[in-house]
Amino acid sequence: MMPAPARTVALYWHNGRSLGHTSRTAKVARYLLRSKDPHSIAGITGAYRGLDLLPPEVDIVKIPSFANFDDPTVRHPVSSPESR
Repeated sequence: MMPAPARTVALYWHNGRSLGHTSRTAKVARYLLRSKDPHSIAGITGAYRGLDLLPPEVDIVKIPSFANFDDPTVRHPVSSPESR
């Protein structure tokens, strides 16, 4: 019997204020990689922190991060007085 071909899975998560989405995606990726069926996993994200939480087998496609204007602790170039 031939082994099953690897299933290709794309996991998307956005960047947020913390590492929650990245951490949850890492758990899903680890689960898929441990399953009996082989998986090829691509992570698609705008996250810029915590990518080291992902298993090394996950390929990362980095998309532009979104600016979270609700967080007053983050300084955004488009909203700072110096940029006007």
